[in-house]
Amino acid sequence: MHEPPYWFEIKSYLNDPRLTREVSTEIEIPKDYPSGPFFWSVANANGVGSTGMFMVGNLPEVMENEDRKTPQPVPALPVTINGRLRKIEEVDRYLLRATKAGLVHCELAARKIGSDFNAVLEVFDAKGGKIAEAFDTEGTDPILTFVAGKDQDYVISVRDVDYRGYRNFTYRLTMTEGPRVITTLPASGASGAKIPVEFIGVGVATGQPIIESVTREVTFAPAPFSYSLKTPSGVEISVPLQTLNLPTLTNPEKASGPFTISRRMTQRGEQHKYKVQMKKGETWVIAAEAHRFGSPMDPSRSEEHTSELQSHSFIS
Repeated sequence: MHEPPYWFEIKSYLNDPRLTREVSTEIEIPKDYPSGPFFWSVANANGVGSTGMFMVGNLPEVMENEDRKTPQPVPALPVTINGRLRKIEEVDRYLLRATKAGLVHCELAARKIGSDFNAVLEVFDAKGGKIAEAFDTEGTDPILTFVAGKDQDYVISVRDVDYRGYRNFTYRLTMTEGPRVITTLPASGASGAKIPVEFIGVGVATGQPIIESVTREVTFAPAPFSYSLKTPSGVEISVPLQTLNLPTLTNPEKASGPFTISRRMTQRGEQHKYKVQMKKGETWVIAAEAHRFGSPMDPSRSEEHTSELQSHSFIS
């Protein structure tokens, strides 16, 4: 990635974003309110504004000290830090002292909460050496996991990929200890169905910093549904699973709808084809989804299209 300043190149011709105004208010969150987003809007004499988002978390929340010049100490994990890249070239830094050896998971939410910037996460050791980094160049928000040593200090930095800054460049940085689940196979299940689910992630089987998997029998409940996965480190991970009103197939030779197919592609150029029984006069809706389940795959792309049906019949 190029170094700052970005404003001397082609991006210097971009117009400044619209002027942001700030108004303080109070929001009271009920104790039993579920974690996740809720939406709000502002109304005045000019009418109703666009919809905004406010995130409710289930971890301790900390505010960034915007006036601090040195890395801000991070309290005990797990924790969520609410910060903002307020100025051009601003880099927010947080000092983490690991109380035990093991995996530390850092997940940043910016695009997810409506912030218009591409974030970069970087981790440095006590000597300033970079040990991990994650660049968001696709607007999906960066996530990384690194191995921490007991009683060792680490600096986690947050910045924009182009070193931009503005008053509405807010973010949420969540840090947790232990393994991380990246995805599952299948990616969904019918409500009430009991099926084996493969949980794929970092350290989910042995606690080591490698991609591995474990399989568990899961009984899908009505949405919203999360499965509590026990890991070797003793940490239980709450994994959200998609509950659908359709049966989930993993490798059908021939299928008749309605149904959902959940598979994965492991090789470049791989294609999946299915035989589907259809009747004359039926109307079918075929949707190919990947990003919804956290996959970076773009199932609409194909070097060879033998028919429109084959190019859009994959659900990951």
